[in-house]
Amino acid sequence: MPLPCDQARLRLSDLLAGALAPDDADGLDTHLADCAECREHAHAYCRLDRALGELAAQAELPQVASAIAAALAAEPRAEPARAPAQRSLAPARWLLVAAVLLLAVAVAFWLIRPTASPVVARVERVAGEVYIVSGQTTQPAQAGGAVRSGQGLRTVGEESGAVLVYADDTRLEIGPDSTLGELTDGTRSGTAGKRVVLLDGALSADVAKQADGQPLVLMTPHARVVLQDTRLSLVNSQEATRVDLEKGSAQLTRRSDGESVALSPGTFSIARSLTESLASLPMPTQFSRPRDSLPASLQRIWALTFAPDGRLLVTGGSQGQVRLWQVEAGADQEPVALDNTLHADVRAFAFSRDGKLLAAGGDQPPLTRVWDWAARKEVASLPGHRTWIEALAFSKDGKTLVVAGAHGQESSQIRLWDLERRQTRAVLDGHVGGVWSVVFSPDGQTLASAGRDGVIKLWDFSREQVRQLLLGHASEVYALAFSPDGSQLVSSSRDRTVRLWDTATGHELRCLLGHSREVRAVAFAPDGRTVASASQDGTARWWRVADGQELATFKLPGSANAVAYSPDGRTLAAAGWYKTVQLWDLPAE
Repeated sequence: MPLPCDQARLRLSDLLAGALAPDDADGLDTHLADCAECREHAHAYCRLDRALGELAAQAELPQVASAIAAALAAEPRAEPARAPAQRSLAPARWLLVAAVLLLAVAVAFWLIRPTASPVVARVERVAGEVYIVSGQTTQPAQAGGAVRSGQGLRTVGEESGAVLVYADDTRLEIGPDSTLGELTDGTRSGTAGKRVVLLDGALSADVAKQADGQPLVLMTPHARVVLQDTRLSLVNSQEATRVDLEKGSAQLTRRSDGESVALSPGTFSIARSLTESLASLPMPTQFSRPRDSLPASLQRIWALTFAPDGRLLVTGGSQGQVRLWQVEAGADQEPVALDNTLHADVRAFAFSRDGKLLAAGGDQPPLTRVWDWAARKEVASLPGHRTWIEALAFSKDGKTLVVAGAHGQESSQIRLWDLERRQTRAVLDGHVGGVWSVVFSPDGQTLASAGRDGVIKLWDFSREQVRQLLLGHASEVYALAFSPDGSQLVSSSRDRTVRLWDTATGHELRCLLGHSREVRAVAFAPDGRTVASASQDGTARWWRVADGQELATFKLPGSANAVAYSPDGRTLAAAGWYKTVQLWDLPAE
């Protein structure tokens, strides 16, 4: 990264003081070769440094001469008497020299102080933890504050975000867990036009018309995007950068090989580090009107699942109730609540393979309950957990219930409950941090788990041993689902990606990039041909497994926590913080 002017001048002052490290000298030398303004400052610093040295030497000369004379004298000599006026002039002379020295030092400090870099943009809005980054230092960002040339911005946390506004009304909306490496306006960097470096995360840009020959250039580790009177969204992951263009034009260049493509409104492109063709593709169809919306309630919905026959939908949320909905009745219904419901948030569901049992888990206190589905009667209550229940899965024979959570003590433990004896028969303890998801393969021989450590583990269920580790996500993994034949696993993460895995080899097959915030839920279609994902960005997305193409985007009223296919694969249900469930008819592929 180029050395900013203010840091170069600090290094120059260190050089004059003899305190500059050798590694820093190279960067200073490179900067002075490129920046004429800093070279002029350097010449002025050197002249001032020499002048101060000479002045200090002249001031010390009488003291040095007196000390030498005293040392050479064999015995003390009486000083000749001075007139009162002469005695009074000596201190005044020294005071005058000291004043001159102090004035020179003050002038030097004023000249060599780092000058403030120009203001590039101002912070219009801040949500959560947001920091202005200057080299190795950070300071909290505040609404109305300035971001200067060479500074960056960092948002930290799932609910963080910021909006930056330039003087020409260009706007950048920065998403959660995102890092802007630097912003420059071209006046100090030697570039024409604005420059933004997105190291990680997501942003939306509404770029005003720029001066001819001075476009805004947006850089990521994978791509260079040239913008002029443009509105777009951009998502960057470890492997790729995706650009969706809404208005104007953009030129996208892949940095690994220089391949370039022009984007027009309604198109997108993904620049990967891999050497696959760079293309402009039509944006997937966007749907904003669901077939049905279930009646809204005071519940934030954390979990949902279709009953095995597809006629009922089961939801759980922030009011502690497990509710049953008629799928075909739509908004014209009142939900039925199961008896003996949990007393706090319901965060997870699981049906047994034969459809006879339904399990639900919650928090405060952590508790799992099991119902006889046909009779709607509670048959088991499993206490003893010390973590919120976030994940449940029945073994193939229905005799074991796997329970896990991501909050509280012992959250890294996965408990295997013997349902006949109502006791824990084993504990799997292999994750670092809490566990968000557990799911069985169709043959029941493999248990997959994932959580805060970002690692997906495939367990040999009968031996209770880890068989395979799936590594690739950059952050915690929220959800897992097996394909109907068990050959693939799909995962979703806080790193904004959906990934497909080969369960036999453990190799990543595809990284699906499109969500701009963490992806909370994922599901495999009953026919295995598509997967669906739901995100905090307020969308559910529908992907084709064979080539990773996004087939459709469903716009939701708010952040989503759950997504599920109906058993016949024709309906997609999504729910979340917006306190209702939306049902979507899936179009033909």
